[in-house]
Amino acid sequence: MNPEDVLIIIIEKLEKFSIDYMITDSFASNLHGIPRATFDVDIVISTDFEKINKFIKDIKNDF
Repeated sequence: MNPEDVLIIIIEKLEKFSIDYMITDSFASNLHGIPRATFDVDIVISTDFEKINKFIKDIKNDF
């Protein structure tokens, strides 16, 4: 599984639970045309405990 596949899964789950997010760091930089040596994906979220707990329960078997 490549980073893009993982990102798609994570975004689908975040949207499923209406969790606000933003993609940052090298992955975002690479998409905007400023290449970096690393290809990690950092995601900043804004949510509450109820939503994050549902998210974690839903994703725990995927990773």
